[in-house]
Amino acid sequence: MLARSAMVMKTPMSLASRSILARAIPMELSKGARTLVTVQQGREGERKKREEKVFEGKRCFSSTPLSLLHQTLPCAGKVQPFLLADIGEGIAQVEIREWFVKEGDRIEQFDKVCSGRHDKATVDISSPFDGVVVKLHHAVGDVANVGKPLIDVDVDDDPDLVETPKAAETVAKTEAPACGQVMEGKDSGNREYQTLQTAKGPIKVQAAPAVRRIAKEFNVDLSSIQGSGQDGRILKDDVIHFSSAKPSPSSSSSSGVPQKTSSTSSSSSSSSTSSKNVVEKKGDKVVKVEGMKKAMAKMMVAANAVPHFGYCEEVNFNNLVALRSQLQPLSSSRGLKISFLPFILKSLSLSLNSFPMLNAHVDPECNFVTYRGEHNVGIAMDTPEGLLVPNIKNVESRSIFEIAQELNRLQKLGSEGKLGLSDLKDGTVTLSNIGSIGGTYASPVLLMPEVLIGAIGRMQKVPRFNERGEVEAHNIVQFSWSADHRVLDGATVARFFSLMKNYLEDPQSMLLDTR
Repeated sequence: MLARSAMVMKTPMSLASRSILARAIPMELSKGARTLVTVQQGREGERKKREEKVFEGKRCFSSTPLSLLHQTLPCAGKVQPFLLADIGEGIAQVEIREWFVKEGDRIEQFDKVCSGRHDKATVDISSPFDGVVVKLHHAVGDVANVGKPLIDVDVDDDPDLVETPKAAETVAKTEAPACGQVMEGKDSGNREYQTLQTAKGPIKVQAAPAVRRIAKEFNVDLSSIQGSGQDGRILKDDVIHFSSAKPSPSSSSSSGVPQKTSSTSSSSSSSSTSSKNVVEKKGDKVVKVEGMKKAMAKMMVAANAVPHFGYCEEVNFNNLVALRSQLQPLSSSRGLKISFLPFILKSLSLSLNSFPMLNAHVDPECNFVTYRGEHNVGIAMDTPEGLLVPNIKNVESRSIFEIAQELNRLQKLGSEGKLGLSDLKDGTVTLSNIGSIGGTYASPVLLMPEVLIGAIGRMQKVPRFNERGEVEAHNIVQFSWSADHRVLDGATVARFFSLMKNYLEDPQSMLLDTR
C-alpha cells in the first residue's frame, strides 16, 4: 500500500516524508477524538477513499497520503518573527521613527527595539524574545502594519507560550516538530502553566514569568487578555495595554516597568528616510500627509459638520499679575516657575462646577450628551510632531501649584516628542494658548466629541478708563470661545465666561471655592 501511494505522487518527497513512510510512524490521537483517515490508492489519478475509526486510547498505523505529510509536518526552527501587536485605539499602522537595534545585535525581553509614531502618539516597542536580531523588516520612515513582522529574532530557547487549550475535539494539535521527529500530543515538559479558575472551569494560561509578574503588579487577570503573540502568546505589551484600557485613575501605562536600552541603530537606516515620503518635481515638493497631520485632518473634517457658536471677551489681568509676582519667589523655591496658565485652568474648572453642561461629550448623531464628572482640560501644543492636545487630568481636585507641575511635565514631553496615549485621551474641554506665539483673537475649532474650546490671546498693555474717568494702563487678555451650537446656546456660554472672568480679575476669590 505504501509503495502504491508513493508511485502516484507527482512531486518529489521531502526527506521527512520518506523517513515517516519508511518507518510507518504511529500517530497517537488525543483522548476521545475521532477522525477520518483518508487513504489514496490506485493509478493514474484513480482514488479510493477508506474510513477508519480510531477509538479512545488506541494506537494505529496511518496510511496518510504524502500530500498531507508536506502540509502537516513543517520543520521547526529557532528564528521567530516578532509581529507588531495591536496597540488599541483603532491603530492599524505605525511609522518607524528610530531603530534601537541592528541586525546581529543581541537583545533580551523588554529591550526597546524601535520607536514608532502613529496618528495619536509616539510609542517605544519592546522585544518579547531573548536572542539575536536576524532581520529588520522596515527602514526608518517605513510604515509597519499591525499583525505583520517587525523583526526576525534567532531566539535562545523556545519562548514560553500562552494558550487556552480547548477540549479534545479533533486529532491532537501539537507544536511543529523538528525534522524527522514526531510529537505525540503530550506536553514536552519545558513550559510553565498557570491554571486559572473561571466561571467556565479551569483554564491553563502559560506565560513568561516576567509577564506574570507584570500582570500581578497591574492587578490584571491573564485569562481576560487576548494574546497578540504567536499562537495567542500574551506579551508584556498586551498586559500594559489591557491595564491602560481599564477605567482607572490616569497613569502612565509603562510606569514601574523597567526597560533596557539596546544598541543604537545604524546610520544607514536613518539616512533613508527623506526620499520615501517626499517626491521632488521641477522645483515643487510634494509631501505625503500622514501621522499627526493625517489625524488632525480627520478631526477637522469631523468638526466641520458641527455648527460652531463664537464668543469673545476681554479680561483685566492687573490683579492676577500682582498676585503672580507675590507667589513667584515661593514657587521658585519649590523649583518651578509659575505662569498665568495654571490660574486660568483653575478658574475654568471652578466655573465648570456651575455649568457642567459645558464639560460634556456629545455622540455623533447628537442623540445623547454625557456630562463628564472629571475636568480633564486639554492644552493645545505646537510640538515637533505637529499639533497635539494632551490634557491635565482632574483639574478640579488639583491645587494651582499641582496644575503647574503637571503642565510643566506635559510641555517637556511634548517638546521631546514623548507624549503617551494616556496623556492624549479622555479630554473633556480644551484651551489653546495661541497668545504665547502671537495674536489676540482666534476662531478655535472644536475637538470632537467635546462641546467647548477656548483660545487665549497675548497680553497687551492698553489704555482704559478707571472708575473716576481717568485713563490708566491695563493688562488686557482676549479670550475667544467656540461652542457646539447643537447643545449649547450663547447665553449659557456668556454666563459661564462671566463667572470665569470674575475669578481671573479677582483671583483671591478662587480661594473661597477651591476644594
